[in-house]
Formats: sequence, C-alpha cells, structure tokens
Amino acid sequence: MDERLRQQQLSLARHLRDPLGNAPPPDIEERRLRVYRELFYNAIEGLLASGFPRLRGLLGEQQWHGLVREFCLLYTSPSPRDRQKSRMPSSA
Repeated sequence: MDERLRQQQLSLARHLRDPLGNAPPPDIEERRLRVYRELFYNAIEGLLASGFPRLRGLLGEQQWHGLVREFCLLYTSPSPRDRQKSRMPSSA
C-alpha cells in the first residue's frame, strides 16, 4: 500500500475516533469529514444503543453520549488475523 495513503487512512481513523484531540487529514474537505464523523458516530451509537437499551434509558442523553464517545476513544478492535486464529475448526 502506498505510504501516503496509509498515513491518510490512519490520520482519518484517529480523527473519527477523537475529533477534538486529533486534527483531520489535510486533504479532505470539511463537508466530507462531517459526513464521515456522523456516519462513524451514528453506527457506533446505534450498535451500543441496540445492545444496551436499558443503560441508555437510565443514563440520559448527555451521559449516554459521553459514554459512547469514551467507547470510541478506548475500544480497539482485534485484527482480522486474530479473528481467523480464534475461529473454531470446521467439522467438515
């Protein structure tokens, strides 16, 4: 992979996870960044809301969205390679 593209992807990922703490990549216009930020946040928030509906109701909007932001900052997804290693062997 082209190193410039790789760096741009990493910079975008850091920015999406923490828009206040990480500057966006320089070559992406703000209008597009806003769309990416909203898509990323809404996907994570929707997933967590469907998994924890009672918690969402108990916390209230402000606390809930703070928790979602914290999740975005702290959660690290396992590598696809790790998922391959952890799969059960097929019985075939």
